[in-house]
Amino acid sequence: MDRNDEFNKGYILVMLAGICWGSTGIIVKGIITLGVGVENIAFIRMFFGFLSLMIYLGFKNKKLLRIDKRGLLITAIMGLTTQTVFNYVFFNSIRLIGVASATVLLYLAPVFLLIWSILFFNEKMSRIKILGVILCVISSYLAITGGIVDFEKLSITGVLLGIASGLSYSLVSVFSKLALKKYRPETIVLYAFMFGFIFTLPMIQINDLVNQFKNPDFLLLAFGLGTISSSIPYVLYFGGISTGIDLSKAGVLSMMELIVSICLSVALLREYMSFTKAAGVILIIVSIGIIRNSDYFERKFKRCKA
Repeated sequence: MDRNDEFNKGYILVMLAGICWGSTGIIVKGIITLGVGVENIAFIRMFFGFLSLMIYLGFKNKKLLRIDKRGLLITAIMGLTTQTVFNYVFFNSIRLIGVASATVLLYLAPVFLLIWSILFFNEKMSRIKILGVILCVISSYLAITGGIVDFEKLSITGVLLGIASGLSYSLVSVFSKLALKKYRPETIVLYAFMFGFIFTLPMIQINDLVNQFKNPDFLLLAFGLGTISSSIPYVLYFGGISTGIDLSKAGVLSMMELIVSICLSVALLREYMSFTKAAGVILIIVSIGIIRNSDYFERKFKRCKA
């Protein structure tokens, strides 16, 4: 497989990961209707993600369950920063400023990824990449809020926590890029989830959680949350990054998540799709196209300038 084919494979894997992540909102809403608190949802997402991947690897390839001390350290840091801390700051941001505003701040992650890719991985920046990232952030704002945010109700603490969630979310790619030099994507995801749910244990309401395990509907939704919107997309995303694609591109390509999430909400939950939200979704698609073909556009731009 030549380099271009490898990159194309990486782009597809990252976008497939975004599609799977797009199911998260629907599944979480189903779990919330059962009376499950957000801290418990964070725990079961990581626990069932770990459990499903452990069972899968146990049958497929037990060698992928092996990891050394360095790998344990990296995945422990990942579990703490990109899972436990992320869930804590994001859910508390939602509590203080609402779902829409918190989600907009979460999708500042591509901006942070652009910065990390320059600082740590010496990626070449271009005007086309920067344009794609800026367009991605603006279109996310439109798609999530419809262009309407009540600034009077915004809490400074909630805003800072929302920005922190975007920062934490962006670190997933940074740590995985480092870890993938030695470890398989499945192994990284498995142990990051393991440490994630261990670090989350002090925050959960254990009695409520035990009672929920008696409910078959809860078990079905929890398993779906752990597999369809957790272990599978993370393995796909890390697999995509392992092909060597730029992190700045991966951050925008994974925005397929938001498109799928909005479409599912409209189709299944009958949420209203305004013209502004629809325009935001279209602009996300445009930003993905720009980032995907940024090298081509940059070459064209240079030829025109010459």
